[in-house]
Amino acid sequence: MRVSKIHIIILALFGMVFSIQAQDAFPLHPPMHRSPAPILPMTNWAQPLDLSDFKASIPSLFKGLSENRIIDSKHSLESFFYKLRLSREGVLKDSVRVLHVGDSHIRGHFFTESIARKLSSYFSSLWYDDFGINGAVARSFNRPDRLDRIKEFQPDLLILSFGTNESHNRRYDPNIHYRQLDELVHEIRALLPDIPIILTTPPGSYERKGRRVYKINPRTDKAVQIIKNYAMDKKMAYWDLFTVVGGSQFACDNWSKAKLLRPDHIHYLPEGYELQADLFCEAIIKAYNEYIIL
Repeated sequence: MRVSKIHIIILALFGMVFSIQAQDAFPLHPPMHRSPAPILPMTNWAQPLDLSDFKASIPSLFKGLSENRIIDSKHSLESFFYKLRLSREGVLKDSVRVLHVGDSHIRGHFFTESIARKLSSYFSSLWYDDFGINGAVARSFNRPDRLDRIKEFQPDLLILSFGTNESHNRRYDPNIHYRQLDELVHEIRALLPDIPIILTTPPGSYERKGRRVYKINPRTDKAVQIIKNYAMDKKMAYWDLFTVVGGSQFACDNWSKAKLLRPDHIHYLPEGYELQADLFCEAIIKAYNEYIIL
């Protein structure tokens, strides 16, 4: 049976109607009650922060300064910096958690609260907390209750600040210091296997030799070297505050001449901890910017 041209035309039109109806309708205008979400350009994800906002103001009388940076040859902090970047862009819904563990320098809160205040003004999701114990050495935290407290915090970054009290032991043994630091890190890794860790060195201190007579603690330099050696052996990040502010030759004199030490010549006035916090923030932002531009 032959099909007329009219039948062919009718069938074609019929198919076109169903074809059109099968497609989703294109909206002509956005709903009046809803504004389209802004689309951030991809370049916003890779903008380093202005380092001048974090430049520490070091007293002009400080001598023997070294470059202020975090050493992280294996890029162990990348997971932390990734979350910081998401926080900076307002994408991250969860908090970025930092736990700073250490001795009385941490227990006093001046140092850590200054860091938290400055960094949280740029990273809205940052939650910076501390866990310090007066007189603590690394071994002091190698206890189930204290390890559990570290684990419960579930940090995205852990900072360990020891060395002052180890170096004030007149029978200081570098091998024991290394072993005790290793034992603590081993226990932390068992609970938080993927946690990035930054080790820091002490700022420097004096020891008392008589009434109102203080001498530079000669063992600080040894303790600093052990912390750095351990970090390098274990491919961990470290921040060498002691060397940044002058090392064995100048650090203690710098703090003392700037009148930033307390009368015990071990702890610092709030202005001293504020300067240390500024130096740490400068170092962490340098490392963050390096991550961003890689």
